[in-house]
Amino acid sequence: KILFSNISKVPEDTFKHLNHLNTVVIGFSNLSKVDQGVTEGLSNLKNFYVYATKLEQFNKMTFDQMSSLTKLDLNNDFLSVIEAGSFDKLVNLKELQLASNRLTGLPKKLLANLKALESISIQDNQLIQLEEDLFKGLSLVKTINLASNLLTMVPARLFQDLSALNELSFKDNHIIWLPEDLFANTRCLEVL
Repeated sequence: KILFSNISKVPEDTFKHLNHLNTVVIGFSNLSKVDQGVTEGLSNLKNFYVYATKLEQFNKMTFDQMSSLTKLDLNNDFLSVIEAGSFDKLVNLKELQLASNRLTGLPKKLLANLKALESISIQDNQLIQLEEDLFKGLSLVKTINLASNLLTMVPARLFQDLSALNELSFKDNHIIWLPEDLFANTRCLEVL
């Protein structure tokens, strides 16, 4: 764990020989940059936490060596943009935490390869709109938190593939209407 430090950058190759590492936690630091090569050697990592830092962006190939990852926590950072393809190799990811950042939008296919995903938290950002296919093919997702954003509408087919969706939060947005069949395929939904 690297907590409450003045570290501003994790140099490339830092974890290169730590291939048995299970969890990395970097929090409450001045971290503003994560180089692409910093995750090299973390092929068996299950949990990666980078929270409460000054991280504004990361290279879209940062997580390419982390296919074993099941939880990615990027909460309480300064992220304003996430490039398309950034999470493509995270095929075993079950939980994605992007809360309390400065995100204004998300690429259309950002989550496309995350077929094991069960929980997504994107609350407390500045999202203005969501792409209609953002959650396409994510049939295992049970929980989505979109609270405290700037959303005014929700695309009609946003949840069409989310047959396992159990809990959804839209609170504290500016939504003025919901499409008629928005929840047609979310028969497991219990909390809204």
